[in-house]
Amino acid sequence: MIPLLMYAYFINFRGYKSISFWNYYINIYLGFGMKPKGWTGPSWPDLQFAHLWFIEHLLIYAVLYCAIRWLLKKRISKKLELNTLSVIMFGVLVASATFAIRIQHPINEWVGFLGFIQTEFAHVPQYAAFFIAGTLAYRNRWLDSISNAAGLGWLSAGVILMLLRYGGWVPFLSPGGLNRDSLGYSFYETFLCLGLSIGLLYIFRELGNRTNSMARMLARHAFAVYFVHVPVVVGLQYALAHAPLPTGLKFVLAAAGGIVLSFLISCGAHQLMRGARSTSRSTP
Repeated sequence: MIPLLMYAYFINFRGYKSISFWNYYINIYLGFGMKPKGWTGPSWPDLQFAHLWFIEHLLIYAVLYCAIRWLLKKRISKKLELNTLSVIMFGVLVASATFAIRIQHPINEWVGFLGFIQTEFAHVPQYAAFFIAGTLAYRNRWLDSISNAAGLGWLSAGVILMLLRYGGWVPFLSPGGLNRDSLGYSFYETFLCLGLSIGLLYIFRELGNRTNSMARMLARHAFAVYFVHVPVVVGLQYALAHAPLPTGLKFVLAAAGGIVLSFLISCGAHQLMRGARSTSRSTP
């Protein structure tokens, strides 16, 4: 891996000046370079470590969940039932909250909440609502209660909305503001997420509800791979930048190679940690 990254020196992208991989990794990914012109924050050096801002949000939601459990002290014994009407009402509430937030905070506006939590408020209603919904789904065993008709129906809706979005056939792609396009896109995006979330969970339940040694191994390392995959994939992109290969093939090589190398790094680190623990136990 190290020779590969050392080989990956320069790349041009969308008119930006060339930058070496090491400058990218230290100055941009870790945020230790000079503050970029027009930097909007929340702070510099950037303390978000690239894609790991989402870990901050999950930690906040987890802390709030624990606080609510502690305040209530008792579990709610009554089971909540899942049905199509309740899902639609949930979607309407989330979409309405999303639209309200985007009046003042449009998509891609990032601010430093409390000075260091990088936040795009335009999607916070969806993040928080789906986190709560996932918690309730687990405690009420909603995944087991999804019928074939409901699962296929929501999957079809999600796929159709996805194809319309990425086919360029959605006329109201407004990032925010007090206008009809923002209202329409807030509802469109929310129900796209709902359709795919319910539909894909149903498909995985029906077709993927099994495991083996390989799947268990991959599951054990999935979280570590999330941490390390960005510099690995970017390193591969640098290495392939000037290779005389079609763009599609470069994409496949970078994606497949990034997956394999990220899991190898995670597995190697895991083995080193196990070896270190064994050595510490055997040392008198």
